[in-house]
Amino acid sequence: MRYKDKVDKERIKTEKALKESEKKYSMLFKSGSDAVILVDAKTLRLLDGNRAAQHLYGYSRKELLKLDVTDLSLEPEKTKRIIQKGVETAIPIRYHKKKDGAVFPVEIRTNFFKLNNRKINIGNIRDISERVKAEKEKKELQSRLLNSQKMEAIGQLAAGVAHEINNPVGFVGSNLEALNDYMKNIEVLLQHYGRLGNMLKDFNQEYLSDEIKGQIQMISKYEKDIEIDYIREDIPELLHDCKDGTDQIGSVVGDLKSFAHPGKDRQMAVDINKGLESTLNIVNNELKYKAEVIKNFGKIPMVDGYPQKLNQVFMNFVINAAQAIKEKGEIKIQTKKDEQNVIVTISDTGCGIEKKNLSKIFDPFFTTKDVGKGTGLGMNISYNIIQEHKGTIDVQSQVGKGTTFTIKLPGKI
Repeated sequence: MRYKDKVDKERIKTEKALKESEKKYSMLFKSGSDAVILVDAKTLRLLDGNRAAQHLYGYSRKELLKLDVTDLSLEPEKTKRIIQKGVETAIPIRYHKKKDGAVFPVEIRTNFFKLNNRKINIGNIRDISERVKAEKEKKELQSRLLNSQKMEAIGQLAAGVAHEINNPVGFVGSNLEALNDYMKNIEVLLQHYGRLGNMLKDFNQEYLSDEIKGQIQMISKYEKDIEIDYIREDIPELLHDCKDGTDQIGSVVGDLKSFAHPGKDRQMAVDINKGLESTLNIVNNELKYKAEVIKNFGKIPMVDGYPQKLNQVFMNFVINAAQAIKEKGEIKIQTKKDEQNVIVTISDTGCGIEKKNLSKIFDPFFTTKDVGKGTGLGMNISYNIIQEHKGTIDVQSQVGKGTTFTIKLPGKI
């Protein structure tokens, strides 16, 4: 075989292989599930886009070829630098936009080749919206779980502290009752001493020894010095105030134990008015310097639910109301019923919520508070708790005038 014939045969064989390779590449390019675009690395113009790319971005092939790659990206300068750098790389999450303006996250892998002295970028683009959504939901779930564990730990601590406080408060209260009884007896005895002293003062002094006279004068002077009449009036009042104080401590401790008992919240018939009273006792320190609490509790039926969870909702709303008040204001809490529901309304005279934020206040991690002053989970957790109870929450607000939350829960009517 002549050398020329041999060369021609090899060339034909090579051209055939190239055509088959090109055919395979074209088929893979057109039918691949991932979006693939070809970009001129110098001009950034789109040279081609497969069907998946056309579907992903919402452009026809003809429309794609009129764009450059930065028209697809929300970060055109970064995209330009990556392509002009000209190295194979996997690019972290970027956000691209469709023809209709919709934004979505993508994962990109770039590669390069030369064609007729032109450097061509191949971009394999994958829509990872579902993955990003799943990761976000996972993070939110982990955050809720962490918050739940944190609340349980706080609950255990609160229940333990409440138990420890309860014992000394109990015996202090008991001792005060006994002391009050003793003081009644001492008061009677003092009355007898007083009458005896007056009798001795009126008695013919000639028959009294100098020692007795001196003692009578000393007692009389000492009574004036210590203001005995005032002391005898004040002691019962002091004992009464102390007893009131221990009763109040006992009430707060009882509310704290029922509010924060970990792991024992079970569905039962819930007295909403009682739950609100307990919650107000617990958060009184947050409220007393910021707001006057006006209560208007109606006669309402019981609700099937989890008392601790509902108390957590009330606590979130009441504390938020107090925090919304800059100096001094009012928080009004009303309960009533309609034909099917128990209705709880919590209103404040605080700063209010901007209209643009009203639709977002129940979103996880959304907060208008300064960094470090709010997790953005309180409202979301409250919303989920009310949803769990098959109830609804409505919010009305006006900037500078205040906010009203209306909670509806199915009642046992």
